[in-house]
Amino acid sequence: MPGEKVTIAVSARALFDFEEENLAFREDDPAAYRALQEGKLYLPARPGAAFPLVRKNLAFNNGGEDDVEVAIFSRNDP
Repeated sequence: MPGEKVTIAVSARALFDFEEENLAFREDDPAAYRALQEGKLYLPARPGAAFPLVRKNLAFNNGGEDDVEVAIFSRNDP
């Protein structure tokens, strides 16, 4: 319907390939996880499994109308 938005909620790990980061996070060593994150701070994240789906849905946003929005969730925080 016109004027209504669709919000897609997706985990950061599904949207981007963060398997290496997740392994470091699960090791229960915040310093190692933080160091890994800082080392990749300026590198673009590789697309994950949900990336093509999200990109196709965002393609519906045209002409200044944002009909689709994406909420990215992550529990990985050192």
